[in-house]
Amino acid sequence: MAGSVIAKQNTQISSNVMAQIKQFKVRTGDTVNQGDLLITLKQDDFKALLAQSEANINAVQASLNQAKKQLTGITELQAKGLVPVSELVDAKAKSDSLAAAKQQKT
Repeated sequence: MAGSVIAKQNTQISSNVMAQIKQFKVRTGDTVNQGDLLITLKQDDFKALLAQSEANINAVQASLNQAKKQLTGITELQAKGLVPVSELVDAKAKSDSLAAAKQQKT
């Protein structure tokens, strides 16, 4: 006589991120405990996003360094009365904006 077994309990596993499953670490019927590793996710997309984020941070940092140098130079020139205050205000705003962008990306 043929038959089938139906589980009394069905458990769903989900992830906080969208990714393909690389490997299942457990099989149906295995006993697991809280904190056990059940699956591993493919990391290719995560690595690419990380590299892109690091490149963006480096670009913002380079722009910020340049803006700080310009701000220093304009501050010195403005103190001597060689540039209008508006240039100093613009340079400070650019520097502050880039500093905020870097803070947001890190």
